[in-house]
Amino acid sequence: MGRKPARRTYRRPLPQQRTEDAAQDQQRLDSAARSPLASFSPEQLDAVFREREFLLAEADRLAQFDPNPGNLSRYRFARAQYDAARVALDIQDRQSR
Repeated sequence: MGRKPARRTYRRPLPQQRTEDAAQDQQRLDSAARSPLASFSPEQLDAVFREREFLLAEADRLAQFDPNPGNLSRYRFARAQYDAARVALDIQDRQSR
């Protein structure tokens, strides 16, 4: 009988690294949100947000019923687009105050 293979060690990131990763993700979202802000008027931006919300719901439904790599990829892309539009609306609201 052979030896039992050793378990791989799992190293948890340090709290500082998790904070840096979260900050980097927020910077990425902010930069992705600046493109729609520069391209659309406030009314158009609201319509873009609603459209991306619908596309996310549709991609989520497809990924739930048929979780193949193509549908999961569409969901991730739709989620990224939705998040960017949401942050763009937040930035627009902060600027209008």
